[in-house]
Amino acid sequence: MAAVISEGEISLEFLDALFARAFFKTSIDSDGDLYVSEGLDFPIWLSVSPNQKVIRYSTYVTRDAESSTAFTHIEANTLNREILLARFYAHEERPDVVSADYYMTFKDGAIDSQIIAVARRFSGAFVAGVRGLDR
Repeated sequence: MAAVISEGEISLEFLDALFARAFFKTSIDSDGDLYVSEGLDFPIWLSVSPNQKVIRYSTYVTRDAESSTAFTHIEANTLNREILLARFYAHEERPDVVSADYYMTFKDGAIDSQIIAVARRFSGAFVAGVRGLDR
């Protein structure tokens, strides 16, 4: 059964335990973000901003810089029109990278199953978008 989590309870450690209970493989990386490496369509990172009361879901993919064309802002903008739940962006300083993120508020609390569901949907949306770039 879904549980409402108060905003004061939401932390990186809480998210780590939540994903572990749902049988995802996680670790806290050197930047202090939660890395969900197994259990989703594509690995993602989560970070918590207690002041802004948001959980940030993020991920990225790289192309082989030697043999592939660069990701462009035009491609990212096209994905932003076509794919829901993920904000895509290209990097001028790293043309071989395209990233995406999504911010979920937890002001006044969050539902534990919703945190997991957003992770699944965000990861799936990212995969769908990146596959669309290769067409």
